[in-house]
Amino acid sequence: NSYDVTEARSGGGTVRAATQSGSNELHGSVFAFYRNEQLGAATDYLGRGRDLRQLDVVQWGGSVGGPLIPGRLHFFVAGDRQDSSEPLAIADLRTSRDEIEAQVAADSLSRMLDILRTTYGLGTDPQVGVFSRRPVANTLFARLDWLLGDAHRLTVRHNYSSFDSPYNGVGDQLVALYESRSSAESRDHQSLVSLRSTLGSLENEVRVGLSLSSRELTPNTLIPRGFVRVRSLLPDGTTGDVRLQFGGNRLAPEESGERQLQLINTTYWQRGNQRWTFGVDNSLTDLRTYIPTDQGGLFEFTSLAALEARTSSRYARQVPIAGTETRARQYVLDLGVFAQGEWTVTPRLSATLGLRYDVSSYLTAAPRNARLEQLMGLRTNHTPTDWDNVQPRAQVVWEQQGAAVLRAGAGAFTAQPHYYLQANNIFFSGTQLADLVLTGGAVPQPDFDSYRVDLSTVPGVPTGATPPAYVNLMGEDFGSPTTWKVDISYERGVWAGLRVAASALYARTSGNYQYFDRNLRDTAAFSLDNEQGRSVFVPANTITAAGATSVRNAVKFQEFTNVLELVSTGRATQRAVVVEAEYVPSFGGQFTAAFTFNRTTDNSTFNCCIARTASLFTPVKSDPRDISGSSGPSDFDFRHKLSAYGELPPWMGVRIGARYVGTTGRPFSLVVNGDINGDGYSGNDLAFVFDPNDPATPPSVAASMQ
Repeated sequence: NSYDVTEARSGGGTVRAATQSGSNELHGSVFAFYRNEQLGAATDYLGRGRDLRQLDVVQWGGSVGGPLIPGRLHFFVAGDRQDSSEPLAIADLRTSRDEIEAQVAADSLSRMLDILRTTYGLGTDPQVGVFSRRPVANTLFARLDWLLGDAHRLTVRHNYSSFDSPYNGVGDQLVALYESRSSAESRDHQSLVSLRSTLGSLENEVRVGLSLSSRELTPNTLIPRGFVRVRSLLPDGTTGDVRLQFGGNRLAPEESGERQLQLINTTYWQRGNQRWTFGVDNSLTDLRTYIPTDQGGLFEFTSLAALEARTSSRYARQVPIAGTETRARQYVLDLGVFAQGEWTVTPRLSATLGLRYDVSSYLTAAPRNARLEQLMGLRTNHTPTDWDNVQPRAQVVWEQQGAAVLRAGAGAFTAQPHYYLQANNIFFSGTQLADLVLTGGAVPQPDFDSYRVDLSTVPGVPTGATPPAYVNLMGEDFGSPTTWKVDISYERGVWAGLRVAASALYARTSGNYQYFDRNLRDTAAFSLDNEQGRSVFVPANTITAAGATSVRNAVKFQEFTNVLELVSTGRATQRAVVVEAEYVPSFGGQFTAAFTFNRTTDNSTFNCCIARTASLFTPVKSDPRDISGSSGPSDFDFRHKLSAYGELPPWMGVRIGARYVGTTGRPFSLVVNGDINGDGYSGNDLAFVFDPNDPATPPSVAASMQ
């Protein structure tokens, strides 16, 4: 419930961290933390014992600080390392419950592995089960504080962190074999130089920050992916229906990194009972990205029999037109200015009123697609700038010293712009990649033995063919999401050591991200009257006997597949009430508890970062460009949450505590395992729930529901 205008680009929450400094005395500390499966529950939520989930976590570190020049220059250095063993379980089907959870029978999984080893060149190394892995994280922090005089203090901070996590990159399907995993590495350097000066009633702090980040994903293999639809009888008598993955990883290899330079200057002026704050907050970010998404190729198989016969129903691949790697380099400029006044109205009442204004501008244009501009009037090469970020904020605080505090505030908060979305625009302007999709008899027979030896044999564009282009672009009216929020809270001391508090919060976000396919035909080919007029965009005579649709029969222009435009039409609303209590006995220890009643709704389940999947997770009733029917519980919604923590008084330097957290009301949506409306996405169509007692309901549907 903070409404300070110095808080920037944070549509959600803000975390502030205070770092320790050295002093005139040399001091240091060391620590160690250890955990293994013996310190966990005897069985987990799947009923697995400790022998099936062995792990250990070792974290250790220390710090040292002191004077370099007593009274003038001090240093502080801290570091820690976490080295853990976190086994990776992939389709570890040991019990009937495991098969039901994975929605695949163990014998079907075994058959698929046998086929892959005999026909697809898969080696004898294990692909499912439990695999050992040891993620390692390192952090090092250093700080210098230099008193330049009575009025000036210079502080230099640097933070380094690294993270190596083998095999943590998941596949695209619920079950993906070991060879479809990838490993992640990241390195981050963050430096901050600040100078704080006191000049009479004025205080000024100027901060210059430099951040360097790099990340890399390394796949276990670079061969094409394979999806196999497997339907199998499960131990509970139901039929499992899942797609299993083998081969490569869609998101790896990947290389990405940022270089950001930030300048913040804040001035404070104390004038009687008024305190004024004003300043600027500017940054320039240089991003470099290499993510060859979907360039490795994908074969899809309708069954295990089709897999064994090497008969693929669909082959897709993003093929570089010029044969070169697709890399993006972009620059983004963020500018901000703010002013705020704080008044001590009475000894108990204070008020704050402020205004912040931010501008975000993408400075790098994607290649121009003249053909798209001619046919659809859409530009791929514009550089969007968001000018509409005026953010008024206000807060009042009434405080009865030591007894009660009442706070109320309201204001607007603009979110940090999503830099990667323009990388999509640069990669997929429709001028660098061909969107190859082959079905039926046009699908080449897969030869994974050859692909594993020579990647150049992976099928590309057939001779004489001109595949359509896939396009991402940013809408002309692109803007960052903005959250308007209001809250009121009351905190009171009841008796010695006991305080209670209650808060109410309302927040409404507009301008959330969503992708719309502008190449999908404007009107439906027909509609399903028995499903409240659900639109279907492919002609009925193009739908197969199995109900399969192809988006190629639903596009406006055959020169393009999806033309995904980023729009700012998403909405979200949150309402919450929180009741808290804290008790600190005079003899030591503490106890805290909180209960939250929450309701969060939205109409867009945007999921970073690739356009084709970013909006796929928004369930739609009919037309995917009309998300008015998608309003409902958010993925982040819960109804009730209870948390409690207790700690006994220390005994011989030992503290013993316990924590409980429980939630209810996790939402879900019923969706169809297929593409009913023909928009090209499987799994985003809301299921129509028929009434089994309605005579108009098909008997087979009614019987299955009953």
